[in-house]
Amino acid sequence: MRRSSSSSTTSRSRWLAAVACVLACVFATPTRVDARENCDGHNLTQFKRLADLRAVESPTLTGSFCVTQLSTKGVRGCSTLSESVSGELERLDPVGGDAPIELEGERVLLTTPGAWQRLMRQAFAKNDERSKELRTKVLGVLIEATDLSSELEREWAKGFAPGPAHESGKAGGFNGGVDAGSMDLRGVPMLLLDEDSTRIARKKALDNAKRREEGSGQIWRAEINERMSALGLKPRTDPPSSIKCLEAGTCLPIGGYSVVASVPPLKNANDGKDVILVVTRLDSDGFFRDSTPAVNHRMSGLITMLSVSRALKHFFQGLSDDEYGHPVAFMALSGEDFGKLGSDRIMREWVAKEASRLPGLAGRKVRAMIELGPLGFAPSYVGDAAPTLYVHGRHATRMLDRLEAIPSTFDYKVTVDRGVQEVSESSESTFEHLQSPSYEYAYISENPDGPLDEMSGTHLDAGIHRALNKERIENAVHVIANLVRSMTTEDTQASAPPTDMHAVKSTVFALEQCLGNEEVGLRRCPLGKQFVYGHEEHPGLTPREAPFTRYPNVLTHLSDNWAQHSDKNDLARFVWNYMADATSMTMSPRMCEADGKCATSGYVCVGRTDGDTGLCHESSPRYILALSTRLSFSEQDMKWKVRAPKDAVEVGAPLWTESNWSPTIGARLFVDDDGWNVTLWAMATIGALLAVLTFQQCAVRRTTKATKTKSSSKASSAKASVQGGERERLLG
Repeated sequence: MRRSSSSSTTSRSRWLAAVACVLACVFATPTRVDARENCDGHNLTQFKRLADLRAVESPTLTGSFCVTQLSTKGVRGCSTLSESVSGELERLDPVGGDAPIELEGERVLLTTPGAWQRLMRQAFAKNDERSKELRTKVLGVLIEATDLSSELEREWAKGFAPGPAHESGKAGGFNGGVDAGSMDLRGVPMLLLDEDSTRIARKKALDNAKRREEGSGQIWRAEINERMSALGLKPRTDPPSSIKCLEAGTCLPIGGYSVVASVPPLKNANDGKDVILVVTRLDSDGFFRDSTPAVNHRMSGLITMLSVSRALKHFFQGLSDDEYGHPVAFMALSGEDFGKLGSDRIMREWVAKEASRLPGLAGRKVRAMIELGPLGFAPSYVGDAAPTLYVHGRHATRMLDRLEAIPSTFDYKVTVDRGVQEVSESSESTFEHLQSPSYEYAYISENPDGPLDEMSGTHLDAGIHRALNKERIENAVHVIANLVRSMTTEDTQASAPPTDMHAVKSTVFALEQCLGNEEVGLRRCPLGKQFVYGHEEHPGLTPREAPFTRYPNVLTHLSDNWAQHSDKNDLARFVWNYMADATSMTMSPRMCEADGKCATSGYVCVGRTDGDTGLCHESSPRYILALSTRLSFSEQDMKWKVRAPKDAVEVGAPLWTESNWSPTIGARLFVDDDGWNVTLWAMATIGALLAVLTFQQCAVRRTTKATKTKSSSKASSAKASVQGGERERLLG
């Protein structure tokens, strides 16, 4: 029976793979143990190219870099000063502690988050002689991914501060010792490894430790290239800044788009009604830009606000214009960690005398501001006690009285308590001059002052083992929704019906799947498909949504049309669509037009995706640019422009930017081959493979020819036999 072409190809691939493995083992030096370890049945067919062999010899490390950010006043973050640095790989003691770090020479260090914090304290947080000496030996740092399901590794997963540390008597701030987010670490590249690279690096560091102890064998080295273009060629003698790099075109501004939606949809401000603001933050700063999940730090507040807007939808739809004592504006602010970019731009549009992009809010006063911080703490760090909502702020007294009455009225499983007056992460001051005479404020969080969760705001602020407690968020939603409703209609608590328990439960669950669960994520969750991605399956998705980050945008350009979706990130688009639907006054929406527009004025198309035309809702969501008004983009030059400041806010604007990256940014592990020329090894390998392939082809041809000859001989004999039998039959 003749073999099929695919069967022959598969056999040939396995032959080549086997030969490749054999060659890797034969030519392997004592340090090339991975080549031999990969010669098993499972990995046999993985060796298809020379590049696969080289990957074993020099594995690439992947993860999230700490990159360089520049402001008007200086630089923070990490980089290499030349194209790359390389040094011997050494792992620090995985447990943090305070024991002095001793290095025998220059090293690229492999650390757990706890050991990384220890290194930062000893080498970078101080400037004494010992710290300076230690810094000269640290060529770069690789930070390990930690498995929080492992009891041992949970001890290594210490938090660290990506921003200002918590101050006593002040809500907000970070735990973790040093403020790593403000450090100038030029010349010290740092990479947060993913899980696969962590396993590889740990093994190589262990091999190095054994060989140093034995005094023999080649040492694994790490090479890191984290060149940042904005630093220039002489960063020490010509200090860079955001203004300089924007002029040179070597950096891009950090910013994004906030989302604002009001209920009822506001068309003018002539009714004289003051507005109630419900505010949370859309994104977060992070030391490792592509690993900024901010699940507790930011997403818990966002989930709560979106759930409140949904819980009040039918109630608001049933009110007439006259029954609204105060309209409500829901705000998800972008870029607040980079100089209050979101709130400042909204305030400027609010007070604009002409052509405001917030026509329904412009001219109104603020009756109350409800700001949402971290909520829904998991039992792993608060236990099983009923949640306590702490009410922070200088103007929180009357709001506290309102909130304390709600749980007892509706029997919710939550308590309310007074917090502190100062809030470090509040946007209240931006709207200070818009406050009405009867203004009230509350920053609501489960943090009594400092963070209960020491991982909040760090790269470890995520994970199914530290998931948000949905039941606690549900209780917070009920209380806050009733607070907003009572203030909107100026009713007493007793006269307002309770929110729908089942509806809130399903809403919180659906939003947590999208915004707080990395195993599902925005791209896979039903709401994400409904509002952003469509319902078609995406076969290319990884098991987890990667990168799972809430870092704001880095703006490559700027369009005059803020309303378009195409230049917005997925999270902003999701929030826009969700809030458009939640604040809609439409009972039975109709399909959008083919061009994605709605025929009726005041209506917007919601949920338009590649596979769905969307539905028209009477709603007023707005994208508002979160970027300093000093910056503009020139379409002619394709560059960002910086103008002189015009007011005190612009004078103090930090103008944060992110450096352009080198195209070759990356990291790898390798060994120095003193007794072996890599080029000759590669040529020998290629030659051997070609020889084997030629030999195999010749063997196949010989076998095929022999088979054909044998078959032809058998056919001739059979034909002769038949002819002889036929002759005998005729003669007989």
